[in-house]
Amino acid sequence: MAVKLLDESRGIRALHLIKDVFDSCGLELILIGGTSLGAYRDKKFCVGDCDIDFAVLHEHFREKIMEVTLELMKKHCICKLYSYPYNYPRAMNVEVCEGVNWTRVDIMDYDLKDNIRFCAHSKKDYCLVYPVRIFENMNSTEFYGRNFKVPTPTDEYLTIHYTDSWRVPDPNDSGGRNKEWGFFGK
Repeated sequence: MAVKLLDESRGIRALHLIKDVFDSCGLELILIGGTSLGAYRDKKFCVGDCDIDFAVLHEHFREKIMEVTLELMKKHCICKLYSYPYNYPRAMNVEVCEGVNWTRVDIMDYDLKDNIRFCAHSKKDYCLVYPVRIFENMNSTEFYGRNFKVPTPTDEYLTIHYTDSWRVPDPNDSGGRNKEWGFFGK
């Protein structure tokens, strides 16, 4: 099956809708992955990207994930919740629907363990792992008319996620070089 690339105009509407819902629920969104790369390097969605990526700090998201889900469903979004490796919902995939078209949005919780922030994959036994300081005292960036938090320093975050290759656009690079397999067995 071919990957559906992100349509910029629908992506902007989805970005704004998700931001409005999270703001109304008192939650701060953090741009991550290809979305943070596009905001930082290109000042727009990356060519070749297929979704929008956000993080929310675990300690804030856990208590409000069901409230957010209900608000998104009221806006005709399709929400799929993930719990692995916990026994409660901690991440979501959202399809922001516009008629027969949709935009995929991934919203991942970043938990805290010692001096790291990590995001567990929804089905596989690995986590994306970052130094905790990257998610403290984050800068804001304007992206398509809205302000979002970004891991700071952003160039260090992107180097951890993509290596130094992030500086040169490559629509075939999906990042995630910082996967730590078997994280929960440690």
